[in-house]
Amino acid sequence: MIFGLIVFGSIIFHNEDLSAQGFRNSSFQSRNPIITSIFPPQYLGMRRDTPFFNLKIPGFKKTFKISDDRDSVLIKQTLLNHDLRPPVQLSFDDYLKLRYQIGYKKTWRNYVNQTLFSEMKKNQKGKGIGFDIPIPIKSQAFQKIFGGNSVGLQVVGNVTINGGLRHEKRSEVKTAINRRSNYNFKMKQTQRFTVKGNVGEKVNVFVDQDSERPFEFDNAIRLEYKGFEDEVLESIEAGNVSLSLPATRFVTFSAKNSGLFGIKANMRLGNLKMTTIASQEKGQKQKLSISGGATAEENKIDDYEYRRGTYFFLNKYFREQFTNIDADGVHLIDDIRKTISRIEVYKSEDRYYNQADAVVGWAIADPAGVTSNPPDTSIVDQNHYKGYFKRLEQNTDYYVDKELGYIVMNQPLHKGEVLAVAYRDSSGNEVGDVDYLPDPQGNKAIIVKLLYTKNPIASDYTWDLEWKNVYYLGTRDINKEGFELKLFFKPPSGDPQETFDKNGTPISYLTIFGLDKRNENGDPKPDNILDDNPNIINWSRGELIFPDLEPFRLEKYKTSDPKLYAKQVDAIYDTTDHQYITKNSNFYLSVSAKVRQTNYSLGFNIIEGSEEIVLDGRNLQSGRDYIIDYFSGNLTILDERASDPNASLDISYESNQMFQINRKTILGTRWDYELFNNSFIGGTLLYLNQSTLDQKIRIGQDGPMQNFVWNLNTSLNFEPFFITKGLNALPLVQTKQKSTVKFEAEVAQIIPNPNSRNNKATGDKNGVVYVDDFEAAKRETPLGVRRRQWTVSSVPKVIPGWNEYNFYSDQQKNDSRGHLIWYNPYEQVAIKEIWPERDVNPNVPQRVHVLDMRMIRNPLYGEHTWAGIMRYLSAGYADQSNSKFIEVWVRGDQGRLHIDFGQISEDAIPNHVLNTEDKAIGGIRNGFLDDGEDTGLDGIPNGQPGDDPNDNWSYTSESSNYEHINGTEGNLNDEGGRFPDTEDLNQNGSLDQRNDYFEFGFDLDKTSPDAELIAGGLGLDPDKDYGWRMYRLPLAAPDTVIGNPQWTNIEYVRIWVDGAPRDTMWAQIAQVNLVGSEWKERGMAFADLDTTSYNAKNDTTVRVTVVNTYDNPDYTPPPGVAGETDQITKVIRR
Repeated sequence: MIFGLIVFGSIIFHNEDLSAQGFRNSSFQSRNPIITSIFPPQYLGMRRDTPFFNLKIPGFKKTFKISDDRDSVLIKQTLLNHDLRPPVQLSFDDYLKLRYQIGYKKTWRNYVNQTLFSEMKKNQKGKGIGFDIPIPIKSQAFQKIFGGNSVGLQVVGNVTINGGLRHEKRSEVKTAINRRSNYNFKMKQTQRFTVKGNVGEKVNVFVDQDSERPFEFDNAIRLEYKGFEDEVLESIEAGNVSLSLPATRFVTFSAKNSGLFGIKANMRLGNLKMTTIASQEKGQKQKLSISGGATAEENKIDDYEYRRGTYFFLNKYFREQFTNIDADGVHLIDDIRKTISRIEVYKSEDRYYNQADAVVGWAIADPAGVTSNPPDTSIVDQNHYKGYFKRLEQNTDYYVDKELGYIVMNQPLHKGEVLAVAYRDSSGNEVGDVDYLPDPQGNKAIIVKLLYTKNPIASDYTWDLEWKNVYYLGTRDINKEGFELKLFFKPPSGDPQETFDKNGTPISYLTIFGLDKRNENGDPKPDNILDDNPNIINWSRGELIFPDLEPFRLEKYKTSDPKLYAKQVDAIYDTTDHQYITKNSNFYLSVSAKVRQTNYSLGFNIIEGSEEIVLDGRNLQSGRDYIIDYFSGNLTILDERASDPNASLDISYESNQMFQINRKTILGTRWDYELFNNSFIGGTLLYLNQSTLDQKIRIGQDGPMQNFVWNLNTSLNFEPFFITKGLNALPLVQTKQKSTVKFEAEVAQIIPNPNSRNNKATGDKNGVVYVDDFEAAKRETPLGVRRRQWTVSSVPKVIPGWNEYNFYSDQQKNDSRGHLIWYNPYEQVAIKEIWPERDVNPNVPQRVHVLDMRMIRNPLYGEHTWAGIMRYLSAGYADQSNSKFIEVWVRGDQGRLHIDFGQISEDAIPNHVLNTEDKAIGGIRNGFLDDGEDTGLDGIPNGQPGDDPNDNWSYTSESSNYEHINGTEGNLNDEGGRFPDTEDLNQNGSLDQRNDYFEFGFDLDKTSPDAELIAGGLGLDPDKDYGWRMYRLPLAAPDTVIGNPQWTNIEYVRIWVDGAPRDTMWAQIAQVNLVGSEWKERGMAFADLDTTSYNAKNDTTVRVTVVNTYDNPDYTPPPGVAGETDQITKVIRR
C-alpha cells in the first residue's frame, strides 16, 4: 500500500515604491511561510528546518545596498524579480553586528558539515562516525577535572529494527489453548556498536555492545581516568577491568583478577599511597596442576560395572572352551573344525525402520532347524526378535577371533539395540543365512542367530553369551608408567580391605582373582602388582580382563574356603535388578593412571588474558609458548619442556559463568606510607560478601558468606655505619661496603563467616545448612495425559470375570470390549481444583490438561465389559528398578482402574497381523499419511464390506461432543499431523506380541477397601474438595504378574477400566507417575545380627515415601521450614 501527500499553497507578492532620498525601517511582518526573514534562523540541531537540510528556492534573491553616506544598509528580497516583502533598512553598526553572528554560525555549520558528515561518508564501509567538538569548553572546573577542554567520540556499529504482522486462521481442529484466528505483531531490535571517546586528556571511554551475543559477559564497558603527575588522584579504572591490590606475605587479593566489574582508584598524597577497589566478581577462578607432563586420573569401578554390549561369544560351545588354558594362560583349541571360516554380523534398532540399507530379519537365539520364512509370528519373546537389520563391516565395526569364537564391538551396544550373526565354521556347518541376498520386495526375511536382545535379562537364552569379566578402566592408550590398579573388598563397616587373611597370611585380592601371579621379573611370585599380560590387560583399549568369565561368583571356594565364598557377588550374574545388585556389591577396582598430553581442555568461555601458565616457576608467553582458544577453552602447550617427566606445570585462569547463581562483592583498600631508604609501613582491609539466589543451603554447596581480612605490615631498611666501623676494627678485616639491616613484620587476621544464612524461627543465628531438604527426594517419571499420546489398547491377558486367561482367545475377550472415549476437555481444569494448596499467580499457568475417560458398556457383557488405551515408552523410561510406587491423581467414583507395565502386545486388533494405514510400496513404508491411506486402523475404507462403522473420526472445534474424536478413519486434520495410525507403536517395523507385564488395579469407589491406597487429596475443606484423590500403589505388590517381566525392561503402559456398575463409566486423570526416591531402604539391622549377610530387600517394614504441601494438605512442615519462593514467577514451591 502506497500513501501520498500533496500540499497546496499560494505566494503573495508585495511591492512598494521607495524614496530616492532615504530609507525608513519597516515594521512589516509577513504571515506567509514562504516569505523568508532577513536572515534565516540558524538552527544547530538536526531538525528539518536546520541549515543542513535547508532547501534552496529557485529564483529567490537577496540584495544588500549601502546608502551613499555609508550610514545604513538596505536589504531587499525578490522572487523571480518580484518583491517578496518591503525593503528593510538597518544601521550600519547593527548590520555588522548581525552579520558577524550569522557568519559565526555559518562557519560552525560548515565545520560540522565537513567533519561530521564527511567522516560519515569516509567511514560508511563500517568504520563508523568520529568527530571532536571544536568549541573549547571555557569552564575552568571542567578543564581542571578532565585535563582539557576537548571532547571526542568515535562510534562504529548499526541498529536494526525488524517488524512484521502475522495473521493466522485455522480451519482444522484446535487444542484447548489454540484460537481460531489471531493476529501477532512481532518486532525485533538488534544493536551492534562500539564507542570510543575521550573527555579532555584524562578520561577515556570504551563501550562494546552486541545484542546478538549469546552471553551478556561478552559485552564490555570500560572507563579510565589518569591524573596528571602532581595530582592526588592518580588513576581510576571502572567497568570490566582487571583489579588487584599490592600483596603482602599473609594477605593477597590475587595477582590477577580479570572477571571483575567494578572500580579501582589509585591516590597519592605526599608519601602516602592508597589503592581502593569495589567490584563484583563475574568470573570463576580455576586452577590445574600437572606434574611430570601428565595428568593423574583416578577412577573407582564397582564389581557390577563390567563393560556391557562389547564382547560376545558366538555360541555356548566357545564359551565353555574359553577357560581351556595352559599354565601360561594360552587358550587351547579343542576342535579345529569349529573355527569360523566366514561370518556376517548384523545390528538392529528402531530407527533402522524403512532405511534403504536395512533388511527385515528374524533373530532367533537357536536358529537350528528353522526352515519357514518367516517363522511363526506368534512366537515373540526375548529369544525371538523381528526387525530391520544393518550389516556391519568387519574390522571397522567389530573384530572377530575366529579360533576362539567371539566378536568385539568397536562401539558398545546400548539398550534398545539388537545384535545377531550368521556364520559358517570350517566343517561347513552354517548358522543363519550366511549367503543371504536381499529381497527387493521385502517378502523374505533373513534368518540370523540372536546374541544380544533389546533389554537383556538373566533368563534369556543369550544371557551367558555376553562377557561379564571385562572392565573398562576409564581411558584408552594407557601409559604403563605411573599406572596402578588395586582390588578392594568393601566390608559393612571400616576401611576397604586390599588383602584377605588366609590362615593368618594376608593374600592380595589381585592374586586371588588371578590378576597377579608373577613379579616384574616374570618369576611365579605375586608382588601385589597387576601382571603385564595381554590376556589380562589391554593397554590400547583400556580394558581389564579377568581370567574367570564370572570373576565375582566365587563358587570354586564354596568348599575350600567358606569365608572367601561368603564374599561372592552372584547377583551380578543372576539378575538385572540394579538396586539389588548395588546392595550386594562387595568389591571395587581402584585405578590410577597418568595421561601424558600437551592439549588441555579448560572449559568454555575463558576470560581473555586471565590465564597464567607457569612451567617450573617460569611464566609462559602466549603465542610463543602456548596457544589458547578462549571460547572453547582448548590450550596447547608448545614448549617441549612441558613434557619432561620432571616438569611441573601450573595453569590458573578465569572463566565466565553462564548462569551466575552466586554473586560476590569485594571491597578493599591498601595504604602504604613511604618512610626512608625503601622503607614503608602499610595496612590492608578486605571484605568479601557472597550472596546466592538459593534460599536453602545444603552441605557442600557454596552459600552466602562474609569474610573480613585486615593486616598491618612494615619493612624497614637501615644502613648502620657503626657495624662497618666495628668490622673494620677487627684484625685482618677491612671493608668499604655499607652494612644493611632489614626488618620486616606483619600481623594479619581473618574474621570468617562461612554461612551468613540464619533461621530466626528456630533461633539458629550461626548459619543454617540442610543435610537434605528433601526437595529432590522424590523422583517422578510422568506418563502423560495428552490424548494423542495414547491409542486403543491390546487385550489384557487377565480380565476379571473371565476364567483362566489361556482358556479364552484374545478375540473372544476382545468381543467384550466397550466403547471407550478418551479426550482432553477443551476447558482445562483449574489447578486449585486438583491441588488447592498449590500456589499460583498470573506468572504461571493456572489450568492444566486432564485426561477424561468415558466407557459405554457392552450390553452383552454388563459389568464384565472392559476398555483400555496404551502407549509406548521411549528408551529412557525402560529402567524403572529404582521406582517404588505408581501415583495416580484421579476423579471418579465407579468402576475399577487398571495399569499394566512391561512388554505388552501391540496387537490391538487381535489377528496376529500388523494393522497399519502406512501401506508398503516395494516393501518400504514411508511413515507418512499419503493420499488414500486414511482408511482407519482396519485398512478398510468407509462403506466397504468389513469396515468398522465406529472407526470414523469427527470432531467440531470447541465442541463438547467427543463421541468420535478417537476414530482412526478420516482423522487427517486431527491434532498431531499427517501420520498414519498403526499398531506398531515402537516403530520397529513389526508387530510385537510379547506379554510380560505387571498389572495393578484399584477400585474408584471411595468406600471400597482400596480407599486405604489414597495418599493425597484428603483433609480438605468441603468447599475446596472437588473429588480429586491421589492413589499410591506399591510396585512391589502387583495384582497380577504375566510372563516374566522385569522392572529394567518397561516399554509399554496400558490403562484400562472395567467393573462399571452403570451403563456409562466416567473418570478423569490429572497425573500418572512412576515415583521413586533418592533415599533407599536399607532394611532393619540389629547389633546382634550379622549385617554382612542381611538381605534388606526382603524387609517389608521400612518404606520410603514422600509427603509435601501440594499433595498432602494435612501435612504441617516443621518449625522454620517453608517452601522457597521462585525468584521469577514468585510462586511458593512445595
